[in-house]
Parts: sequence; C-alpha cells; structure tokens
Amino acid sequence: GTSSLSASQLSEVITLLNRTYMLQSFEYSPDVQCAYQIFYYTKVGTYGLQHKYNTIVLSRRGTRLPSPLYVTRVVNSTIHLSNRPEVPVSPTEVKILYSDLRSCMVTKGPYAKELPQACRLWLTDSFFAEPPPECTAGFERHCKSRPFSYNITG
Repeated sequence: GTSSLSASQLSEVITLLNRTYMLQSFEYSPDVQCAYQIFYYTKVGTYGLQHKYNTIVLSRRGTRLPSPLYVTRVVNSTIHLSNRPEVPVSPTEVKILYSDLRSCMVTKGPYAKELPQACRLWLTDSFFAEPPPECTAGFERHCKSRPFSYNITG
C-alpha cells in the first residue's frame, strides 16, 4: 500500500533532508545538468523568519535557475508554496510521496522553470552514489515509470 507520511514524519523529512539532489526523474529534461532542493528559513522584512523551499537547477549552459518559494502551510504530506509570504500568489505545491527519513524522498511537483511537474527521487549527497534499494523502489512504486537518471555534478 501507499501510506502517506504523518505530520511529524513530514516535519522530520523537511528538517533532516533539508538539502537533497535529484537522482531520478519521470521526465528527461535535455537542458538540465543537475538539480537540488533545499528547505530553509530566512528573515523577510516585517514578516520575520519565513520558511522557504527552493529547487535549484543547473543547466547544461552553466546557468543556475533557482525557484525560491514560501512554505505557506503543510497539510498531510503536501507542502503548499507561494511566491509571497502573506498570501498565496501563483500557489503551487510539492507532495512528499515517500521517504525513508534518512537518505531520500520521492516528490511530485512543484512546477519549476526547467523541470515540469513530475515525480522525482532526491537523495542526500552521502547516499547519492549508492542509493538504498528502498528509495529506488519507492520511486518505481509511486512514479510507475522507468526513470531518467541525473547526477550531482552533471
């Protein structure tokens, strides 16, 4: 079965796996050399400390394409995102479909400039070279496709 993460597990994923690198994706993006995602906090004027999420894509041309978004709320295993901290502007979301709470997560979304909304497997740098079998199995189970593989350095 596909059990979704509990709220405490999701917050653990966001905390423990706050920087992960894309190993596999549902789609092939010829422009993408590699990508990583980060969760972090930053001070924003009068709003104080804000939780943010960013997918950074390194293109084959050598340019970095960041897509920083505000985490507006977290419901079940869905992280709701927006371009503004106070109101949902161009709202989007990222769903955490699977995580072993240690080395990887399988996500769907969000839409980023160079990465259409799709299923992806992300790993921490220490597990990237040898992904645990339960992580690749999680990708296959949730994404139901043969993955296109990427690497950390391109």
